[in-house]
Amino acid sequence: MITEDPQLETRLRHYGSIIRNDIQVTPALHAQIVERLDRRQPARPHRLVMQLALTAAMLLVAVGGVVVVQRVRANELAKAEPRVSSISPADRANDVPLNGEFRVTFAKRPAMLPELTHTPADGSQTAPRWDGSTLVVGYTGLRTRQRYEVAVTSDYTSGFGGKGRFEKRWSFTTELGPPPAGIPLIWYSTASPYAATPQAGPWVALDWNGAVVGKLNPSGGVNQSPDGERLDVAGVGYVDQAGQSVAAVRLNNKGGPGWSDDSRHFCLVGTASGAVPTGNSEPAWLFAGPIEGPLRRVAQFGQFGGQSGAGPIACSFQNDRAVVVETVIMGASDVWIIKLSTGALLFHRQYANDQTPFIRASHDGQYLAEQTAPSNGTGFGATVIRRTSDGREVARLDNQTVVAFSWDGLRVVTMPATGTSAPNEARLVEWQSGKVLWRLPGPSGTAGGAAVYALAHPYGTDMVVGIGPQSADGIDELWLVGANGSAKRIAKGPLWLGF
Repeated sequence: MITEDPQLETRLRHYGSIIRNDIQVTPALHAQIVERLDRRQPARPHRLVMQLALTAAMLLVAVGGVVVVQRVRANELAKAEPRVSSISPADRANDVPLNGEFRVTFAKRPAMLPELTHTPADGSQTAPRWDGSTLVVGYTGLRTRQRYEVAVTSDYTSGFGGKGRFEKRWSFTTELGPPPAGIPLIWYSTASPYAATPQAGPWVALDWNGAVVGKLNPSGGVNQSPDGERLDVAGVGYVDQAGQSVAAVRLNNKGGPGWSDDSRHFCLVGTASGAVPTGNSEPAWLFAGPIEGPLRRVAQFGQFGGQSGAGPIACSFQNDRAVVVETVIMGASDVWIIKLSTGALLFHRQYANDQTPFIRASHDGQYLAEQTAPSNGTGFGATVIRRTSDGREVARLDNQTVVAFSWDGLRVVTMPATGTSAPNEARLVEWQSGKVLWRLPGPSGTAGGAAVYALAHPYGTDMVVGIGPQSADGIDELWLVGANGSAKRIAKGPLWLGF
C-alpha cells in the first residue's frame, strides 16, 4: 500500500519545495509544513503522517493555482495595453505651429478609440480619425509662446476579462508669433522665397541684440522698412510687424518705391500722372507720401528711356529730402537731391558715361558713395565719398564697393570691387581714416563673387552684415557689428534676408 512506501515522505517534501519555488509560496508557510513532517512522535501512525502531507500538498497546489491564474491574467492584460511608437508634436518640442495636427502612432490600433485632450484647452479640435494605426486629431487656435500638455487615454480589456486604463502624456511649446510693436527689427527667412518654386517657411524677426522675438508666415519675398516694423510682402502689399495689412501694393517698373528713413513713408518715380512709363523720353517725376497714401507729386528730375531709368536711392522724411538717380545702360548719368516738402533742387551732379557704375547714399542724403570705373573698362576703381552740402570729395576707398552707410554716416560696409585683387571679404570701414574695423571672409568657392548685404540700426550705430549669393542657396551667416568693430554672429545659414 502507498502508506507503506518508504519514499513517500521524501517525494511529498520534494513536491512541496517545487511548488514553493515555482509558485512562490511564502517561506513561512513552507517551513510550517516541513516542521510538521519532521515531528517524529512514535505514537503517531503512518496514516496520519500521510494525511497531513497530502493535505499540505493540496493546500500548496490550490494556493499555487490561484497565483498562476493571477499571473496569466496580468500578463494577458499587459499584452493588451496599447503601445505608442511615435507622437507629433514631439515631447518638449518648441516652435510648434498654432494650427496643425496631433498624431499618435500605435504599434497596433487599439480596439477602443482613445481620447485626446490638450491643456490649456485653447482653440478647438477636430473629430479624431484613424490613418492606419495613427490617431489623428486636428487643432486650431492655440496661443503663441504657450506650453501645452497633451493626454491620450483609453480603457482596454484582455481576453481573460481583465480591465485596464491606458494613459500617455507629453508637452510642447508653441511658436513665438508676431514680434512686439515699437522696437527695430531684422528679418530673415530659413526657406527660399526666391526659388523657381518658393518654399513655405516663417520669416524670423530679431531685435538689435540678436534675439529672436517673433515670426510671421507670409508667402513670397519680403522687403523690410529700415526699422523692420513695416514689410513689403510680394503679391500682398504693405503689412505691419504683426502681419496686419497697412496698404496695397504700389507697382512701378522703373525705379520702384523706396522706403523712407522714418519707415512710415516712401518715395517712388513715375510719369507726370503717376503711371508706369510706356515709351521713350518721358519725363520722370518724384512722388512721395505715407504708405497708406495719398502720394504727392514732388518734382520732375530726369526722364525714362529705352535704355535709361530713374529711381530713388534715399528717401528721408526725417531730413526732408530724397536722392534720385538716372542710369543710362551701365552707369549713372545724373544724381539729384530734392527737398520733399517743396520740390526745390538741393544738389545736382552729372557723370561721364560709364565712369560711375552706381551710387549709394546715406539715409539722410548727407553723403554719396560714387563707384568709379577705369577708362579701360576693366573692373571698378576706387569709391569716392562725397559730401552733398558742398559737393566736396571727402574720402576715397581703393578697390572697394560701398554697400551701405551706417545710420550716422560715419562708417560704411564694403565688398571687393569687381575686377580687383582685393580679398574676398566684407568690411566695416571708418571712411574718414580708411581704417578697417572688422572683416568677414566670403564663403569658400565664391572667389570674390559673393554679394554683401547690410542694414543700419535706425537711430543707432550698429550694422547687420551678411555675405553670400542670396540665391536659392541663401547666405551663410548674419553678423551684428558695433561701431568699434566688435561683432557677434546672430544667425547661421542658409538664410534669405528681408533687406
